[in-house]
Amino acid sequence: MILSGVSEEIWLDLAQNNSLKYLLFKDNTLIQDDHSSLQFHRFVSSMPRNLLALGLSQTQISTSQLIALIQVLSKSNSSLRHLDVSDNLLGVHASDQTADLVRFAKNLYSLNLRNNGLRDSGGNKIATALTLATQLQYLDLEKNGLRTSARAVVAAIHTDSKLR
Repeated sequence: MILSGVSEEIWLDLAQNNSLKYLLFKDNTLIQDDHSSLQFHRFVSSMPRNLLALGLSQTQISTSQLIALIQVLSKSNSSLRHLDVSDNLLGVHASDQTADLVRFAKNLYSLNLRNNGLRDSGGNKIATALTLATQLQYLDLEKNGLRTSARAVVAAIHTDSKLR
């Protein structure tokens, strides 16, 4: 399902739809105002049990929304396998949260963090978190300005043969 212009009713319906497996919010501003941000928090806290893929590319996701998502994904019963938070320009200030996505989302198979401006501080934190990622097999860090930390990320990938 691909959504744009999400209303409160849609958020609530989505949260209760346990047959939903793929959800894409591409180009959809999640933080237009406090009300829509609150709806996102409610959706995440009661995310459909069978959701396998969640696309949040180009949604201007906030740090608090990212934290709410991490809290849900850190629970071992999360079914989510693919997460795309690319092109949100989260910046260096969200590097702890992006590393937490890698560290605590134990059931994720793929994570797209492309073009988020994480820079070297984010890259170093992600490299450390990669040693704890249990299921992660695909990680996209392209266009994040990784320079010196790229070596640490590559080294972490080489020590864990699952990653590509």
